[in-house]
Amino acid sequence: MKLNWNSIAVVGAIALFGAACSDIATNPTRGPGAPSFLVGPGEGTKVDYTGQGFTNGALNNARCDNNTDDGGTGLGFPPASQGYLLWVLTANGATDASLYLPTALGGQVQMVQVGGTWKYMSPYADVGALSGVFARYTGDVRGKVQLVVSHGCRPTRAFGAWCSPGFWRNNYGDGAGVAIFGSPAPSLSSLLFSSTAATAATVFPTSGLAGTQWTTLQSMSLADVLAAPSTKPSATYNFGTGAVILTPFNAVGAYLTNQIPGFVFDPARIGQESEAPGTTCPLNAHGQPNPDFIPTAVP
Repeated sequence: MKLNWNSIAVVGAIALFGAACSDIATNPTRGPGAPSFLVGPGEGTKVDYTGQGFTNGALNNARCDNNTDDGGTGLGFPPASQGYLLWVLTANGATDASLYLPTALGGQVQMVQVGGTWKYMSPYADVGALSGVFARYTGDVRGKVQLVVSHGCRPTRAFGAWCSPGFWRNNYGDGAGVAIFGSPAPSLSSLLFSSTAATAATVFPTSGLAGTQWTTLQSMSLADVLAAPSTKPSATYNFGTGAVILTPFNAVGAYLTNQIPGFVFDPARIGQESEAPGTTCPLNAHGQPNPDFIPTAVP
């Protein structure tokens, strides 16, 4: 059922999702500091993000509701349903700085100078989706340089989505993979079914022919499974929205959908892509926000 687009949470989440991938990345004068400009790939000095700000997958410093803090960037505040992360690059003396995020979080974005630091507020993503994030800066800096997540707020609600196995098979290499894993995205051939989608299986077929096929699946890559849509057997999976029976083919689609920051696989959406093409997946073929997407609220 189509949601009421006047809902503040839904509109805010989709607007922020789109803004993160377009306006913020291309407007070099946002924020209260002096105008700065993007530091392109290969320019300046690179600083890798290595997980600072999270412990065992949880934010070290959660600031939500009345404690929400944009770090003095002037970038505004997202709705609670979207959540946020406040990135801080300590690089005293830098003249410009850019942050390189997964495409779904904004891609390459300009950071805002606040005192001797550079900051940016992005939509929230779990730390597992932030591997490969880095910053680049120009100028002669003094002291220790590091890139951390200062604080943030985990979303109070995710939005349900469904990007079909066919979507990932056709578009993963054209930008959709980079949108969820960053650049460079691992190839589907390098991702084993057993260590990705299958980890959400709560009931494993273990007897007879089904058991033999399940054993075979453990050595297959996601690319192998997507190339064989009739792969059996079905199993019970739980991607965070309750138990659902899926074939491995659909389980790959569910797993990859679950990697899109701010969204979660909604089993009720399976089949809707045929009834209303283009409305179930928040990404387009190039990994950019899909304006035709209709989200569903997931508790």
